[in-house]
Amino acid sequence: MGKRKAGNTLQTPTKKFLNSEKRDVSSDSDPEDFEDHEPIDTEDSRIENGNATYEPDQLRVLTESFAEFLKTRQMGTTSVHNMERLVAEWAESRPEDAIDVGLFSADFRKYMKSAMKVANLQLSDASSILLTYISSEKSLKEYKYFPAKPPSRVLIYAKKMNLPTKPSDLASTYKHMRENKSANIIQQVEEEMRAGNVAYIQQLRGFLDSHPDLTAAQKHAITLRIKRLQKQAQPKTDAPKKKKPETAFGLFCRTKADKFRDLSEEDRERKLRKKFSKLSKPELDLLESLALNS
Repeated sequence: MGKRKAGNTLQTPTKKFLNSEKRDVSSDSDPEDFEDHEPIDTEDSRIENGNATYEPDQLRVLTESFAEFLKTRQMGTTSVHNMERLVAEWAESRPEDAIDVGLFSADFRKYMKSAMKVANLQLSDASSILLTYISSEKSLKEYKYFPAKPPSRVLIYAKKMNLPTKPSDLASTYKHMRENKSANIIQQVEEEMRAGNVAYIQQLRGFLDSHPDLTAAQKHAITLRIKRLQKQAQPKTDAPKKKKPETAFGLFCRTKADKFRDLSEEDRERKLRKKFSKLSKPELDLLESLALNS
């Protein structure tokens, strides 16, 4: 379905655009994602600011089908920011329309901008949209006293080492930190980050206590963040060594604990192995069975 020319004929679009981004359709619901996404100047975003490919009546027919698809898949809560993957799946179900994922997504967003203008919104629609937003974890950043995240490990390291902290420089800063052999500096960074996380946990708990009317989704997002921070705040400990599996010879040695104690360890083991090799089959089978079940 393409753009009309004079005389109401249809012209199939000939421009080629970026393929749909491979985004996880559920990524917008990540409880950690309290901050806005950075705007990215992709070709699709520039398309959205140009002329639409689909006229309103054409887009209406397709959008009605897309809305029904979302309802069937129960994916209506996916954000417009992450729509391409679902558009691609929906387009595959309508091969006769030869829907271009990039064109449809760009026009969907373009018309949405017009539809979302205050002058064009009906109060019932506006109230529904507003309630959805202020009930979600994404609106937590709108609270005046919502706790700010403490600096990350790489930012703390950059400050200590007087390294640049611009987003474009963080990759090189992280590499510098990874290659730093000074255990003292790394320990200082870890301790400072741990202290910041502990303070942040207390601030988040205080925020929960002072806002009892938060929605279940908002409380869950904050609680989940607290749990993650608690894991990070715990000092790392060496993993316990795995116990070696018991052997028939090991059990035999334990039964002979008082034998050959006047010999060196090597000579004592040699003597015990010699005796072990002389065991009868029933005795050996018994020891092996006990070792397996120990």
